Amino acid sequence: MKKILACVLMVVIAVATLSVFVGCTNKNEEEVPAITGITAKVAKDANYTVGSAFDSKYITVIASLDNKTTKTVSTTAAISYDLADLKLDADGNFTEAGDFVMDVTYSDWSTTVTIKVKAAA
Repeated sequence: MKKILACVLMVVIAVATLSVFVGCTNKNEEEVPAITGITAKVAKDANYTVGSAFDSKYITVIASLDNKTTKTVSTTAAISYDLADLKLDADGNFTEAGDFVMDVTYSDWSTTVTIKVKAAA
């Protein structure tokens, strides 16, 4: 009888201890906002010309968040650029002047940006 009572008491203590840990939350943790969309823009100092190479450093991607704020995407390795519509040679240099629309993707979100390529001087 003592063994049964001791086992029941241990189970009650174990359940009480677990419920304390499960019920604990860190009130100081901030909830991470979710992305609701992205935009992309080309820097004003971008100078794409025929014969020059495409360089993504001139593209800024901004994420819109569900807390009504925006944040510049700093993880550039996570951004992909669809170069298919740009007129590039095998070395990645522009071969034609003009305005070209390029798809930009970050996470599950995509947008477009216009790349303006000037004629070589």
